[in-house]
Amino acid sequence: MGEDNPSNVEEVTVWPPHKHAFEQMQDKLEYGAQFTWDVICELLGIDKNKRAEWTFLQEWFALRELIQSEGFFASERGMRGVGVRLLLREEMAALVNSKERRKANDSLMRSTVLSKVPREGLSEGQVRSLDHWENKAACIGATSKALIRKRQLPPIEMVTKSIKELTHSTIKGNEDTTED
Repeated sequence: MGEDNPSNVEEVTVWPPHKHAFEQMQDKLEYGAQFTWDVICELLGIDKNKRAEWTFLQEWFALRELIQSEGFFASERGMRGVGVRLLLREEMAALVNSKERRKANDSLMRSTVLSKVPREGLSEGQVRSLDHWENKAACIGATSKALIRKRQLPPIEMVTKSIKELTHSTIKGNEDTTED
């Protein structure tokens, strides 16, 4: 921090800033660790007064993804607005559970909304698209809800095999329709 940098903002030596910040905090990543917004702003090289601006948010979201790729969830839960903390291992399943429930409910809600869209006056392609997304959202939501309620899920090998079969049949189905 020299004279040409009057604020308390650290010089970013690696670009983009979120990678620089990640390198600086990587050895401090552990479950339950806490980071204040001031420290995060300093690591990103962004003035703490600009925390609500898009430049900060863009870098913060990218940094959060890097932290998540290391197996941690960053949350403001329990920090009273002063920063973020990395959730404890015991908290992570509950967070994923609530997010998955929310996504399932959102899919079902979107399906309901699409079912109420009047079809008259739309082209055949637009009607097909609405019907397709209504059905897809309903399937995703209903499947998610069923999986959330299940106590024992199928083994991951079975799920992976089913996804591969579905992907293969979809690709095969697309090849058949493009030849017509």
